[in-house]
Amino acid sequence: KYSQDVGDPVDDNTFAARRTMRTQLSSGAPGSIGGQRNAGQVMLGHLDTVANAAEAMGNWNPGVFPDLAHVVNGAMQSGSTAQAAKANGLNDAVQRYVAEVEKYYAGGVGAQSARDEAEKRFSSVKTPTELAAAIQAERNLGESKLNVVDGQIRTTLGEKGAAQYPSITPQVQQHMKNIDATVARLQGRGSAAPAAASAPLRPAP
Repeated sequence: KYSQDVGDPVDDNTFAARRTMRTQLSSGAPGSIGGQRNAGQVMLGHLDTVANAAEAMGNWNPGVFPDLAHVVNGAMQSGSTAQAAKANGLNDAVQRYVAEVEKYYAGGVGAQSARDEAEKRFSSVKTPTELAAAIQAERNLGESKLNVVDGQIRTTLGEKGAAQYPSITPQVQQHMKNIDATVARLQGRGSAAPAAASAPLRPAP
């Protein structure tokens, strides 16, 4: 009667489902709804860090011949301690991001091949355009997955109950805004070759 009076109808079946959902939301286990929600939120935070590290690389973006740009960007990292440190920073951010992705999609530790593929997409020698595309794709998938989790919570708990467990919090929204802004800057980078690459590259002995 109380549920009817407050406009949130419930019966024995929905009560049991809601109890199970609340139990899962209080759990941090990767396979639980709560674990998925937490991993998704942390994942987008780490992706924000990856985007910042990718932008800090300042890689060459010629618009054509990406393989040549990869060689030039790799040469810059080999010949510059500062650039090598930026590459290490990007790689570290990617490792942290991939660890959360595994919790998010696989519910734990995923296959090594999947980790290798993820790291390849965010390679420190990639052009800003390539990095922007990879980051944007991951950001969209992350938001989509969180929306699915949010839908499950709302379906089970109802709008009032789900309000206690927001999947896309203000902090997560800010991370997504930051990522979008960084992606836009990466996509808008000019095509001028970096100063360090202005001299012709000599083949290694």
